[in-house]
Amino acid sequence: MQIEKWEPTITDLANAIVLIRNYFGKEWLDNQCQMLQNKPKHVVSKFTHHLKPEHHPIVPLYVHSLRNYAQIRANPENKFDIAALKLISFCQSLRRLRKIGVVDFNGDELAINSQDRFRERLKNKDEFNQSAYEIQIAVALARAGFSTWFIQESSQPNEKTPDFLVKYKKQKFYVECKYQGLTNREKQYENLFKEFYWRSMRLMFQVGEFYSICVEWIKDPDFADVTSTVELLKEKIGKKQTGLIETEKAKIWLDHLASRGQTFDGPFKVDLGKYRSDGQHIDIIMPQAHVGIFDGVLKYKNPTLVMFRNISYLDDLVNGAVQDINKAYSQIPEKGPSIVFLENRISFLNESIKESARDLQKRIEEKLKLISRINMVVLTKSYFDEKRVMVRGRLGVAITRFVESRTIPNPKPATPLLPDVVERISHLKYY
Repeated sequence: MQIEKWEPTITDLANAIVLIRNYFGKEWLDNQCQMLQNKPKHVVSKFTHHLKPEHHPIVPLYVHSLRNYAQIRANPENKFDIAALKLISFCQSLRRLRKIGVVDFNGDELAINSQDRFRERLKNKDEFNQSAYEIQIAVALARAGFSTWFIQESSQPNEKTPDFLVKYKKQKFYVECKYQGLTNREKQYENLFKEFYWRSMRLMFQVGEFYSICVEWIKDPDFADVTSTVELLKEKIGKKQTGLIETEKAKIWLDHLASRGQTFDGPFKVDLGKYRSDGQHIDIIMPQAHVGIFDGVLKYKNPTLVMFRNISYLDDLVNGAVQDINKAYSQIPEKGPSIVFLENRISFLNESIKESARDLQKRIEEKLKLISRINMVVLTKSYFDEKRVMVRGRLGVAITRFVESRTIPNPKPATPLLPDVVERISHLKYY
């Protein structure tokens, strides 16, 4: 297991904003930003986010990064938010992309600029995450000393075309990348979470009392369930009731965190262990607190935590990861050798889902026994976490990005990779 930590600077954020404007074009960005703000005419409630047009993934990163940059310029003690970190890391990969060439299926280099090659794919909201992941892995391989080229897709319908051709010393191998995205069911659920989150936040700010709210759905919710649950919370909060609340469709844990005006030392953490679950589901968690200087000390105010649970079964995530490997396998040339990179959504460091993580590894190992031309599968997972830092002699909090990676080798590949290749892949740096 390897974990890599990465921390940016304010200059990195400024450069990222400029690069995004130049690469995507100001007119395109302005149009996409306008779509983000638009709302269908028949929508009355400002909290019905699920009725908005689906925006491009780069747009909220760009908009929030502009705001975050202004905040940090005004007060250097402000921290980077997650959107800014995502934008910076993407732009750092995008900047290095120009050094990676393109070859045809036979390995002959083509006069194609890699940045231009990806531009239209990156503008497509449905292809953005997959394309960005391919770029991230290609750049990481190049930085590790591998000669790396993108492979132009073949015009022949039945010809297998992996993402990269990679050479090291006298050996060449192929790389296929897969990004595990959300299912349609999860997207619908995420929209319901947004609806519930903003309604719950409005309720807490109206009453001036702040809570952690965990909703564990027994059955898949719909919009009416979200509405009725918020009304139930309004009643319970009005009576200052806390603890476990059970309904026909959900279990709800309600715990008081603070009243308006209360401050406390950070970082803002809530013990999620008290919210009992069977450990077989994924949580969507949104913690929030105002961070500021109070009496000359960096503190937190108005803390909230809203959590949804039990829509995305871990078994589905394991099955999805294995299916992605099957898709990658179909793109690998018959003779190999090859490596598959998968940005998966299961953390091997999360103790609460360790059984699912072990199941995923076991199933991949069993799959590799049947696929001799895949030499190894590399699972990656990117995430963000808080850590304490010293800011001008004071204790503060910063968010930084981590990449967790796990290499699963094929015990009997058709064509073994050089030991140097295996070693370098096992210690690949992603930033």
